[in-house]
Amino acid sequence: MQSETLNNGNLALSTSKSQFINGQAQISYNEKFGDFNFSATAKSVYEYYYNQGFSASGFNFSVPLYILSNTQAANRSISGSDEKTGKTVNYGYFLNLKTSYKDKLFIDLLGRIDQSSRYGRDEQTAFFPRLSASYRLTKDFDLGRNVNEFKVRASYGQAGRVPGFNAKESLASVGTTGISISQNENTNLKRSYTSELEVGFDATFFKKLDVTFNYASASSKGDFVSPPVFIPTLGTTPAVKNFGVINSHSIELETRANGVVENKNFSLDLGVTLARTRSDIKDLGVGLPAFTNGLYRKDVGLSPYAFFGHKILTSLSQLEFDKDNYVTNAAGGVAGTTRYTVNDFVVNQFGHVVLKSALGTANEVPLILQENGASKSVVIGDAQPSFVTGFNATFTFFKKLQLYTTLDWQKGGKKYNQTTQYLSFDERSLLWQDYAQAGLPQGYINALYNGNSYTDFWLEDNSYFSLREIALSYTLPSIKGFKALSNSRISIVGRNLYTWSKFSGTNPEGYHEYFPYPVFRNFTAKLTLNL
Repeated sequence: MQSETLNNGNLALSTSKSQFINGQAQISYNEKFGDFNFSATAKSVYEYYYNQGFSASGFNFSVPLYILSNTQAANRSISGSDEKTGKTVNYGYFLNLKTSYKDKLFIDLLGRIDQSSRYGRDEQTAFFPRLSASYRLTKDFDLGRNVNEFKVRASYGQAGRVPGFNAKESLASVGTTGISISQNENTNLKRSYTSELEVGFDATFFKKLDVTFNYASASSKGDFVSPPVFIPTLGTTPAVKNFGVINSHSIELETRANGVVENKNFSLDLGVTLARTRSDIKDLGVGLPAFTNGLYRKDVGLSPYAFFGHKILTSLSQLEFDKDNYVTNAAGGVAGTTRYTVNDFVVNQFGHVVLKSALGTANEVPLILQENGASKSVVIGDAQPSFVTGFNATFTFFKKLQLYTTLDWQKGGKKYNQTTQYLSFDERSLLWQDYAQAGLPQGYINALYNGNSYTDFWLEDNSYFSLREIALSYTLPSIKGFKALSNSRISIVGRNLYTWSKFSGTNPEGYHEYFPYPVFRNFTAKLTLNL
């Protein structure tokens, strides 16, 4: 069937051009002065990038002359520019000084100057320092015959993030209705800094057990965000702004035990890693009130990954009352046509608060937390897990057959399952089937779906235990006259083999799911020859 608007032809034109230029120069110096080793490295880096894009289209030609200016003006659109629409120039200067004394005391000093055109005029140059020091205690102190190595470390440094292309610029598009500004300029866009202090140690015990421990405290200031428009503080068009301060504290532990069991025909090596990070917002930044960025609420005292949305009531204790004992935060509250007391509510078999009068009827629906008769958004969870740990083991049989396995475990944390939320509305999820078989009306599912708004019902615990990898390898025996087979190995490797989790989506890892590709289970065979 012909299109009524395109039946006499249409025209589309587009061009694009990108250019990259990179260059660097480096000089190094090394020297030994008595018990001291010294090295110095200086480096300069240059980066240039620009892109240019232009596209135009139109239809409804007045005569058979197929040029853009002959299309109907009301149907003509243009985007891009014949000027450079994205351009970045970066200069970097590095000076790294290192020294060591008697192979026991180590000092590393780095100074870096960055210059980038992506920032505001007064922020294009920045200095980032880093200082680290370590000391091998076992060189000067006897810590016992079971402590073979013990080194303490401390470091402090600063780093920065680069904003996206055109983050500080004003952006606009041209269409049939005129020019539309999509982003205001912010020529005062400042640098983003992350300052981190880290302390830790590396140790070896019993000549078999290696232990590494790190504690880090970091503060990130001025990250780049595009907050919602706040009238009158930011006007009616958004702009990229600098966020305030986020503090983080991390603990990491890694252990490796070699030869836990070791004899002529068998050996076992074990490894364990453990990590925990906690972050919170200390300051929102100049001119930024509390705001919501997608799934997350940004406010002082909250985690940067605090989920924000509607809340399904699950207990009568969540009900609030006015001085006359009427419920104020559910079923319309005091603003509704009917006023309710606590005796008008009940928790149904699915753990949801419903009106007692609607229980078991076609009008039964779960009730959402309200304020002044409207659904109220609150913090509903935190994506940060309690901890993440990993296990690995290597079994060696007869010095030729080796079995390696890796296991991952995450405890705690939340992930939003928007895939199931959307499919439930379309009557295509297992959850919808279970509720339908229980005799609940379609309106019940629709209330949980909640217009695809973020709702705590779809926020799930994403703890998991995963069999990440199993690898079986065999060292081929040597054959006289075939040098390539000497110490050659054949291996079979399986990855992402199985995950145990109560999360109902496709993959418990991450913070948000919305029709993702599944994690593939991979199997690989490999032959390694020594030529």
